[in-house]
Order: sequence, then structure tokens, then C-alpha cells
Amino acid sequence: MFYSQVLSLVCNKPVAADVVEIQNLAKGRLAVVVQDMNDNYFVIGHTRGAEMTGGTIASGTALGDLNGFTLEFTGEEAIPAPFLDATSAAAGSVTFNVTP
Repeated sequence: MFYSQVLSLVCNKPVAADVVEIQNLAKGRLAVVVQDMNDNYFVIGHTRGAEMTGGTIASGTALGDLNGFTLEFTGEEAIPAPFLDATSAAAGSVTFNVTP
């Protein structure tokens, strides 16, 4: 049994340099650290990596429409995404300790 770990990432108002970075993300398997709305941190693709599996580009016409990218990352792991213990090391930096 495997756990599917899926992240949908929305990038608003892209610029030309973003396209190159998105192409680089699609080239390999990533370990993605995610912060949820409750300030929990966890890792998608912590052992086997997560791949970019899809995405969309939108250039909306109404004021509330998305003008940007939506990227989908998927990881398949034997265990659920582990939570991380985040400890502030200095202003602007965070140290993570994996808690199984």
C-alpha cells in the first residue's frame, strides 16, 4: 500500500524567469516542505521524491480570475508525509527535525 501525496501550487502573476524555474522543477524528483494553515510543516516525497505531474496556465479576464500557473506535484510513499519540528534558528531561517 502506498500513500499518494498531492500538492497544488498556485503561482500568481508569472514573469518570463518563472517559466525557466518551472521547467527546472519538472526535471527531477523533489522533497517538498509544505506549511499548512495551522503552521504545521510536513514533507511530500521524503524518500522517493515528488514529481510535477501536471499543471495549467490561466490568463483570466475578470478581476478575480487567476493570472498565473497551477502546478501539481505528486509523491507516492510507503508512509504518510512526516511532520517536521520547526525551530527558529535565526531571523529568516528555520531548522527542521524530522519526527516519524
